[in-house]
Amino acid sequence: METAEVGLYLFVTYVFASLLLSPVSPVRHFIGSAVELRALMGLAVGATVVAIVISSWGKGSQGSGLTSSDRPLFDLSAYSRRQSSSIKSVRLGAMYDS
Repeated sequence: METAEVGLYLFVTYVFASLLLSPVSPVRHFIGSAVELRALMGLAVGATVVAIVISSWGKGSQGSGLTSSDRPLFDLSAYSRRQSSSIKSVRLGAMYDS
């Protein structure tokens, strides 16, 4: 799913870059100012990112960075408070060690 999202992002960015930044584009000649063209490009790319993130694709992706194998590790309810705090400290140390 993430591959399709990245592909969609790249395609939409390519389309907007072609429309706004190409020397032969009529949109570029209509707007004229380089600052305005860059602002429109930024708005278009930002709107694309927001649209992908709030879509059902974006909500269904693993954007948190946790894989399905990592999620059970965060369920520490089966351990005592002392054990869970030591497990958390070991995980944080391993996370920042690399």
